[in-house]
Amino acid sequence: MKKISCKVGKVSENVGVVSIIVPVYNAAKFLDMSLKSLQNQTYTYWEALLVNDGSTDDSLQILRRYAANDSRFKVTDKPNGGVASARNVGLEQASGRYIAFLDPDDMLCPQFLDIMLKVMRQNESDMVWCKRKNCAEEDGFEVCETYRDYQVVKAGYALDYFIERRKPGLSISMFSKLYKAEILRNMRFDTSFRVMAEDFEFSLRSFERCGNIACVCRKMVIYRQNSASLTHRRLSYEAVDDHLRLLRFTVWYFKDALPRKARIKLWKRLMPLVFRYVCTIPREECENYADYWQKYSAICRQMTEEGTFFPQYLPPFQHFLCRMFLARNWSRLSFWLRLYDRVKHR
Repeated sequence: MKKISCKVGKVSENVGVVSIIVPVYNAAKFLDMSLKSLQNQTYTYWEALLVNDGSTDDSLQILRRYAANDSRFKVTDKPNGGVASARNVGLEQASGRYIAFLDPDDMLCPQFLDIMLKVMRQNESDMVWCKRKNCAEEDGFEVCETYRDYQVVKAGYALDYFIERRKPGLSISMFSKLYKAEILRNMRFDTSFRVMAEDFEFSLRSFERCGNIACVCRKMVIYRQNSASLTHRRLSYEAVDDHLRLLRFTVWYFKDALPRKARIKLWKRLMPLVFRYVCTIPREECENYADYWQKYSAICRQMTEEGTFFPQYLPPFQHFLCRMFLARNWSRLSFWLRLYDRVKHR
């Protein structure tokens, strides 16, 4: 990896339209700030594909107001089908040479497109990503920060970079990335993921296609930690099912596409996340956690036998917990989790 210092400058010519896909569901509270961050872009050749996914608040009215005043905003209204289906509508409509995704409660700094396009062109990258800045739900500031310089890390093949956990970290989230449209040609989000993990699955497949990527070491995306968003809702059976579906996907999809050592590294990265959803998060968040344990210990035992669940690739303490989980030794499991909680919060 090579880190390069660069000066900020506008892209000198119209390098092509950027299609920005915005799935919207009941986001009226934050939509204005998000869409204004698009209008404030110093690179102006973009289209915003605003897909209203059956919102029941004022989101659709806000989207139509922006479209009436700025032809770059294009609104599609559809029945509720989930974020994956909404993003698929955007992918089908995208006409730009480049594609980015923006959640309706997040914001972009004014130079996001200018800098990302410049880095993509200079490094002949298939995908470029940047860092993000987290903000609390109640923050109401405008995005006005500008940069005079930035550093770029050339990262090579995306899937290897992600599996090896190199720094700066490559997130699986859809925001903070700019893709060449040809990389995502014929790709769609899997709508069988009902509430979570569809971005993880999509990103893994897109990383496989990206032969050359680069990171802009600047925080150019404002990520709002919105308690109403899917990632901040309480646990559900659908969320657990989606993470087990993600694990199964990696097994069959990468069975022949990756060498065994790379597959093991990928599973070592996924297994702690999946185990948290089947075991530790239910206990932390749900009064009926025993029902989760009863259901998913049986499913995970079956997956272990069929070779799609891998306790051996968990970190030592999680592996220790997983043995009790699969054996349905609830009393011992509860004891060790209580002990762990005391130590963690000491």
